[in-house]
Amino acid sequence: MARKPRFWSPDYPYELTLRTEHRMFLLKPDPDTHNILGSCLGRALKKYPVKLHAFFSNINHFHCIFSLAPDQVQNASLFLRYLHGQTGKQLNIHYKRTGRVWSSRGHVIPIVDQDALLTQLLYAATNVVKDGLVAKVSHWPGFSTLDQLASGARQTFSYLDRTAWWQAGGWWRRIPKENFIRTVDVVISPLPGWEHLAPHEQQSLFRRMVRDQEKEFAEIREREGRPVLGKAGLMQVEHLATPQSPKKPTPIPKCHASSKESRDAFIKDVLKPFWDSYREASGRFRSGNYTAEFPLGSIPPPIPTVRAVQRL
Repeated sequence: MARKPRFWSPDYPYELTLRTEHRMFLLKPDPDTHNILGSCLGRALKKYPVKLHAFFSNINHFHCIFSLAPDQVQNASLFLRYLHGQTGKQLNIHYKRTGRVWSSRGHVIPIVDQDALLTQLLYAATNVVKDGLVAKVSHWPGFSTLDQLASGARQTFSYLDRTAWWQAGGWWRRIPKENFIRTVDVVISPLPGWEHLAPHEQQSLFRRMVRDQEKEFAEIREREGRPVLGKAGLMQVEHLATPQSPKKPTPIPKCHASSKESRDAFIKDVLKPFWDSYREASGRFRSGNYTAEFPLGSIPPPIPTVRAVQRL
């Protein structure tokens, strides 16, 4: 079954969720996976800029919230493709394994309104607490943008520029890899709707939201008698292990909204006209009309070309 085209617009933020193959614990926190996620994200932002608002890894998936400036709409798919490909490649190198890292392309869901945006931010930030991996978000040793959101701390990561290393001669010329270590920053943008707040006000508001959610999860764990795995327990987890009782897949929502009314209005007034317009343009394109105009926010298919080969 064909997948619906991505809808990109500077008018809405987006939530990205990417899960590992078979829910393997390939994002188990350690200094290497922390640096891999941070450096790949930083390089993706540098090559294909988008407005990153938050990024939180779990043990087998991560959540990312981003939006697009008007001149960044065409970067969205390229940003996702680079992040998907590079994280998978570098994690395989780290674990000395081959095969798929991610179970599918990322699930990208537009966020319709401010209340839904704050709900998704808080869900992503406290996901490791909800899952009982740590008692507080600040205890999580994996990669996230928590420090930037909570205190404005700078986050810098290192990576090996393998392209430059190979071009210089690589292993057969015994070129030291240390000469090709580069650094990159991960820089976040203010959350949409918070731009009018001073940085310390944004950080204080975020910390308060997280504390309240942590308290709620602690009360739920106490009632249910569920322990917290903690940092020591996380270190005992095998990265190729999978959950003993995996959650059943649930339908992917067409959007995140704070009410059924706003959800239905977004689907009716925005998504459905976009899909209808794309379907019509796609039909003309497949019929040979390669000048068919696709709706704004979509990525048209490449124009097929035929290469002639001269026979001798």
